[in-house]
Amino acid sequence: MHLQDQLIQFMALLPGSKIKARGVSEHTKTNIYVAEKFLPVGFKVDAGEITVGEK
Repeated sequence: MHLQDQLIQFMALLPGSKIKARGVSEHTKTNIYVAEKFLPVGFKVDAGEITVGEK
C-alpha cells in the first residue's frame, strides 16, 4: 500500500500502465485525484488493480 501512492505520478506519465494493489489508501486516492487534475489521464481502480489511460 505504501509504494502504490508513490507510483501514481509516474503511472500518470505513462498511460496504459497498471499495478496490482491489495487495497487503496486514502493517500493513493488523493494522488490519483491530483494527477487527473493536472494531466489528461483517467485512473481505474478495479478488483485489486490500478490502471491508467488517456482521457
